Amino acid sequence: MKKPTVSDLRKINPRAIAAVFVIGFFLFIGVDLFSGKTIQHAGTIVNKVYIPERTYVQTHTRQNARGRTEFYTTWEHDPARWLLYVESLDGKVMAVDCRPELFYTKQNGQVIPYLVTYGRFTGIPYFPRATNQPTHNYETESTNNPGQTQTY
Repeated sequence: MKKPTVSDLRKINPRAIAAVFVIGFFLFIGVDLFSGKTIQHAGTIVNKVYIPERTYVQTHTRQNARGRTEFYTTWEHDPARWLLYVESLDGKVMAVDCRPELFYTKQNGQVIPYLVTYGRFTGIPYFPRATNQPTHNYETESTNNPGQTQTY
Protein backbone atom coordinates (compact mmCIF):
# COMPACT_ATOMS: atom_id res chain seq x y z
CA MET A 1 0.00 0.00 0.00
CA LYS A 2 1.28 3.42 -0.98
CA LYS A 3 1.96 5.92 1.80
CA PRO A 4 -0.24 9.06 1.41
CA THR A 5 1.60 12.22 0.48
CA VAL A 6 0.82 15.84 1.33
CA SER A 7 -0.74 16.43 -2.07
CA ASP A 8 -3.10 13.46 -1.50
CA LEU A 9 -4.22 14.93 1.82
CA ARG A 10 -4.99 18.27 0.19
CA LYS A 11 -7.51 16.56 -2.07
CA ILE A 12 -9.80 15.78 0.89
CA ASN A 13 -12.92 17.93 0.76
CA PRO A 14 -13.19 20.23 3.83
CA ARG A 15 -16.99 19.87 3.75
CA ALA A 16 -16.61 16.11 4.14
CA ILE A 17 -14.40 16.64 7.18
CA ALA A 18 -16.93 19.07 8.69
CA ALA A 19 -19.76 16.61 7.99
CA VAL A 20 -17.88 13.81 9.75
CA PHE A 21 -17.36 16.00 12.82
CA VAL A 22 -21.02 17.08 12.92
CA ILE A 23 -22.30 13.51 12.55
CA GLY A 24 -19.80 12.34 15.17
CA PHE A 25 -20.97 15.03 17.60
CA PHE A 26 -24.63 14.05 17.27
CA LEU A 27 -23.76 10.37 17.64
CA PHE A 28 -21.78 11.17 20.80
CA ILE A 29 -24.71 13.11 22.31
CA GLY A 30 -27.13 10.30 21.36
CA VAL A 31 -24.97 7.62 22.97
CA ASP A 32 -24.41 9.87 26.00
CA LEU A 33 -28.15 10.34 26.44
CA PHE A 34 -29.37 6.79 25.83
CA SER A 35 -26.67 5.08 27.89
CA GLY A 36 -27.04 7.45 30.85
CA LYS A 37 -28.50 6.69 34.27
CA THR A 38 -31.90 7.81 35.50
CA ILE A 39 -31.76 8.87 39.14
CA GLN A 40 -34.65 9.78 41.40
CA HIS A 41 -34.24 12.94 43.47
CA ALA A 42 -36.48 14.79 45.88
CA GLY A 43 -36.96 18.48 46.37
CA THR A 44 -39.22 21.24 47.60
CA ILE A 45 -41.41 23.10 45.12
CA VAL A 46 -40.23 26.73 44.99
CA ASN A 47 -42.38 28.03 42.12
CA LYS A 48 -45.01 26.78 39.66
CA VAL A 49 -45.14 28.14 36.10
CA TYR A 50 -47.77 27.45 33.44
CA ILE A 51 -46.75 28.34 29.89
CA PRO A 52 -49.85 28.35 27.67
CA GLU A 53 -49.81 26.95 24.16
CA ARG A 54 -49.32 29.40 21.35
CA THR A 55 -49.57 29.46 17.61
CA TYR A 56 -47.62 32.02 15.65
CA VAL A 57 -46.70 32.85 12.07
CA GLN A 58 -43.07 32.87 11.03
CA THR A 59 -41.75 34.43 7.80
CA HIS A 60 -38.87 32.76 5.93
CA THR A 61 -36.83 33.73 2.89
CA ARG A 62 -35.13 31.57 0.28
CA GLN A 63 -33.78 31.83 -3.23
CA ASN A 64 -35.65 30.11 -6.02
CA ALA A 65 -34.08 28.40 -9.05
CA ARG A 66 -33.81 31.73 -10.91
CA GLY A 67 -31.90 33.34 -8.04
CA ARG A 68 -34.78 35.54 -6.91
CA THR A 69 -35.67 35.91 -3.26
CA GLU A 70 -38.96 34.30 -2.23
CA PHE A 71 -40.84 34.86 0.99
CA TYR A 72 -43.07 32.23 2.55
CA THR A 73 -44.83 31.90 5.88
CA THR A 74 -45.36 28.92 8.16
CA TRP A 75 -47.62 28.33 11.13
CA GLU A 76 -45.66 27.25 14.18
CA HIS A 77 -47.19 25.71 17.30
CA ASP A 78 -45.73 25.46 20.80
CA PRO A 79 -47.68 23.11 23.11
CA ALA A 80 -48.59 24.09 26.67
CA ARG A 81 -46.04 23.33 29.40
CA TRP A 82 -46.36 22.86 33.14
CA LEU A 83 -43.11 23.53 35.02
CA LEU A 84 -42.22 23.14 38.67
CA TYR A 85 -39.10 24.85 39.98
CA VAL A 86 -37.78 22.42 42.58
CA GLU A 87 -35.00 23.04 45.10
CA SER A 88 -33.15 19.80 45.77
CA LEU A 89 -31.83 18.77 49.17
CA ASP A 90 -28.37 20.12 48.27
CA GLY A 91 -29.76 23.58 47.38
CA LYS A 92 -29.81 23.44 43.56
CA VAL A 93 -32.94 24.74 41.81
CA MET A 94 -34.06 22.87 38.69
CA ALA A 95 -36.99 23.35 36.29
CA VAL A 96 -38.92 20.09 36.15
CA ASP A 97 -41.62 19.19 33.60
CA CYS A 98 -44.78 17.64 34.99
CA ARG A 99 -48.26 16.54 34.01
CA PRO A 100 -51.20 18.96 34.49
CA GLU A 101 -52.88 16.84 37.18
CA LEU A 102 -49.68 16.83 39.25
CA PHE A 103 -49.18 20.56 38.66
CA TYR A 104 -52.62 21.46 40.03
CA THR A 105 -52.54 19.10 43.05
CA LYS A 106 -49.15 20.18 44.45
CA GLN A 107 -48.50 23.48 46.25
CA ASN A 108 -45.36 25.54 46.88
CA GLY A 109 -43.37 24.13 49.79
CA GLN A 110 -44.38 20.50 49.25
CA VAL A 111 -41.73 17.82 48.75
CA ILE A 112 -41.93 16.09 45.38
CA PRO A 113 -39.90 13.27 43.80
CA TYR A 114 -38.51 13.80 40.31
CA LEU A 115 -36.41 11.82 37.84
CA VAL A 116 -33.35 13.09 35.99
CA THR A 117 -31.39 11.24 33.32
CA TYR A 118 -27.66 12.05 33.49
CA GLY A 119 -25.39 11.57 30.48
CA ARG A 120 -22.97 8.66 30.74
CA PHE A 121 -19.89 10.58 29.56
CA THR A 122 -20.77 14.24 30.13
CA GLY A 123 -22.95 14.09 33.25
CA ILE A 124 -25.37 16.57 31.65
CA PRO A 125 -28.88 16.35 33.16
CA TYR A 126 -31.39 15.49 30.42
CA PHE A 127 -35.20 15.60 30.70
CA PRO A 128 -35.95 16.31 34.37
CA ARG A 129 -39.55 15.20 35.01
CA ALA A 130 -41.76 15.04 38.07
CA THR A 131 -43.16 11.74 39.26
CA ASN A 132 -45.84 10.83 41.73
CA GLN A 133 -44.32 7.60 43.11
CA PRO A 134 -42.06 8.31 46.08
CA THR A 135 -39.75 5.48 47.12
CA HIS A 136 -39.47 6.52 50.78
CA ASN A 137 -39.99 9.44 53.15
CA TYR A 138 -37.87 12.31 51.78
CA GLU A 139 -38.34 14.60 54.79
CA THR A 140 -36.25 12.27 56.96
CA GLU A 141 -33.58 11.58 54.34
CA SER A 142 -30.00 12.19 55.38
CA THR A 143 -28.24 15.11 53.71
CA ASN A 144 -24.93 13.18 53.55
CA ASN A 145 -25.93 11.84 50.12
CA PRO A 146 -28.26 14.57 48.85
CA GLY A 147 -30.72 13.70 46.14
CA GLN A 148 -29.34 10.36 44.98
CA THR A 149 -31.82 7.86 46.29
CA GLN A 150 -32.52 5.29 43.61
CA THR A 151 -30.99 4.33 40.28
CA TYR A 152 -33.08 2.72 37.56
